[in-house]
Amino acid sequence: KMESSDYGESYRVAELAKNKGSALAIYLLGVHHSKGLGREINLNTEILFFEKAISLNEPRSMMALSEMYRNGVGKLKDARQADYWLKKSAEAGYNVAQYEHALKLEKSSKLSDQKLAFEYILSEQKLDFEYINRST
Repeated sequence: KMESSDYGESYRVAELAKNKGSALAIYLLGVHHSKGLGREINLNTEILFFEKAISLNEPRSMMALSEMYRNGVGKLKDARQADYWLKKSAEAGYNVAQYEHALKLEKSSKLSDQKLAFEYILSEQKLDFEYINRST
């Protein structure tokens, strides 16, 4: 478990990485503001960091924005926008988003959606298999 002072150091390191153009660091700064980790919770700042990271094609930020739209946190509830950002995150390769998107696609009556869902699930299984093989 991290101590609150560790969050301040984490924020400082992320700031340095952000200044060097790290999309992941920008996303992590958004998370700090989202969860109040070493900072006050600030949804406006959180959104700015996520949107900046998205402009650098950071898929976790796309997923985070999807959840904000889905739950109406910091954004108005908007299922269409939530689904859009979930799909973008999945397309950008974020396996958590691929799995969530696959669950939605499986319910579709379109064969192309069902095929994509199957591909995402196979991709997830491949990652699981690779992890298991590395662990043994």
